[in-house]
Amino acid sequence: MKKLSILSIFFIILMLFTVTLNSVEGYEISPAFIAFERHKCDLSINNGIAKANGSAMCSDGYTVKITLYLQRYVNNNWTSINNWSGDKDIYSYVNETSTVSSGYKYR
Repeated sequence: MKKLSILSIFFIILMLFTVTLNSVEGYEISPAFIAFERHKCDLSINNGIAKANGSAMCSDGYTVKITLYLQRYVNNNWTSINNWSGDKDIYSYVNETSTVSSGYKYR
């Protein structure tokens, strides 16, 4: 009986400490991507024009933000040369073009 009482007191103190610690932080913890449903991203390059389009969709009542980055491979490193963003409720879409130089890898 004595062990049970000591164990109960230990768990109560542990729970109080946890609640106090979370309230001191002041941050609300919420999982990212909880409402994320699907996404798509495409890149095509023809005659020096890169066409980038992407979309993302989330559940009703949430906002989705999409950012597309056009990157070029230079000196063994990927470098961003352009980016576009969209931010809307439920569904966001980006469809943009950019001129690119030949002789490089792009993603």
